[in-house]
Amino acid sequence: MRRVVLIRLALLLSAFHAELLRAAQVESGQAVQEVRLDFEDAELRAVVSALAELMGANVIYGALPSRTVTLKTNTPVPRDSLRPIFLSLLQANELAAVEEAGVLRVIAAPEAMRRTGPSAPPEGELRLFVIRLKHAHASEVASLLSALFGRALAEVSARPVLGGVRLSEQLRETLVQPGLPREELRGEPEGGGVARSGEFARGLQAEVRGEVTIVPDISTNSLLIRAVPADFEVIREAVEHLDVRPLQVMIEVLIAEMRRDALTKLGLEILLPEQGLEGVRGLRVQGELHERVLGNLVIQIMQLDGARIEALFEALSTSSDVTILSRPVIVTANNQEAHILVGSERPFVQVARALPTEAPVRDQIIQFRDVGTKLSIVPTINYDGYVRLSVVQEVSQATAETQFGAPVISTREAATQLLVKSGQTVVIGGLVDQQREHVRSGIPLLKDLPFVGALFGSSSWRKVETELFLFLTPHVLESDADADRVRESVEETAPRIRERLPEPLIPRDTTHAGTTGASKAPRPRRGTDL
Repeated sequence: MRRVVLIRLALLLSAFHAELLRAAQVESGQAVQEVRLDFEDAELRAVVSALAELMGANVIYGALPSRTVTLKTNTPVPRDSLRPIFLSLLQANELAAVEEAGVLRVIAAPEAMRRTGPSAPPEGELRLFVIRLKHAHASEVASLLSALFGRALAEVSARPVLGGVRLSEQLRETLVQPGLPREELRGEPEGGGVARSGEFARGLQAEVRGEVTIVPDISTNSLLIRAVPADFEVIREAVEHLDVRPLQVMIEVLIAEMRRDALTKLGLEILLPEQGLEGVRGLRVQGELHERVLGNLVIQIMQLDGARIEALFEALSTSSDVTILSRPVIVTANNQEAHILVGSERPFVQVARALPTEAPVRDQIIQFRDVGTKLSIVPTINYDGYVRLSVVQEVSQATAETQFGAPVISTREAATQLLVKSGQTVVIGGLVDQQREHVRSGIPLLKDLPFVGALFGSSSWRKVETELFLFLTPHVLESDADADRVRESVEETAPRIRERLPEPLIPRDTTHAGTTGASKAPRPRRGTDL
């Protein structure tokens, strides 16, 4: 009885398999060249098995989802086109096919993305390579390579066939700037500059397939790479585009302040000779111009034998003065912040409290704040000769006004972004500050008497108005010759400094690349194999 059941089950499976093959109708006579697919509500496992037999491929699969699928083609399909249809069917059902030694293994898509490739090793053996960087920092290059290749290496090392784009195509789509003409992407990166993103993507034509480990060595500024030779060539080409000499920018800064003030003084001053008072000789009142200050009106009220009591009225006209607060010259690398501070640190009481002790103790927390001229600049060099400057300018000073026992800080700040051509000067102005001061001086107690206090003192009112101007001139330094010209120009403007500059302990090598007879020590080749 058991044998009869097995025979009947085998007959049913054979009939079902024959029905599936009839669903894929053959259009040619002898050799099967084109087929028409017509599966309707068929089991996924049966459709996968039928397509594998039509493709002539060896397929291994385990537990597949129990579901029905419909797959129809209106026209006959060549047998060469069955593989993309097969992969699309798997992808639609959250499956993937991993090719290993000529066999398609059907597994779940997340599992395919996690496979690391011991079952499908790339060509070659793992080896250790060393790349000695010239300009870039090893840690930064390693981080960038990990961002570009790290996740991709972990996901596609077993080469799952998902019907998607390749790693190199993804990088090109990500790095190529939209709207950039294609002919500009075919050039080599310029010496002493930064490679264009399109040029960097152009070099990534191969696909990283095996296991790769990248370790930066900070002390020697090198990259230790453990990979197969084929994968190392892809990474080495990426490093060639990243390890370029960064451009530098010299920024001439001029911070000038124009000051306008007006002083008005009214009061009574007593002028006494050195011998003092001897007696009363007479009394007279007269007016005269003060000899020392133009614009002062002095009225002599009385004279007591050498001692003159005079009322001094002062009215100073408005005057302007321009002061250069700072004139620094700084050099910074591309996209690196340059910071300047010319001033002092002022202490301020942040927290004050009295401790409950026998002896009176006062606890204070002091905070120091920078007061003066502060400037922060971040330059970004464009390839058309322009420099984008992110500028933050702040000028602060302590005023005569006090609050909570500390002087009030007057601050003027400007933050902006500029686009300036190399060698062009741009100015930022209009930062105006106004201060009013009232000072009362005279004989103590008497100057504060009502009505008659003005006879024993004087009052002054001062109005100060300052306007700040910032001049910026960037210069792009593309070579060592540009840096030497900048140094020479600074030395010419300050001859006394040039005379006191110390001589270098080791003379600078003036030989350049390409000079006849210039000898250089051999350097290790980039990408040395250990």
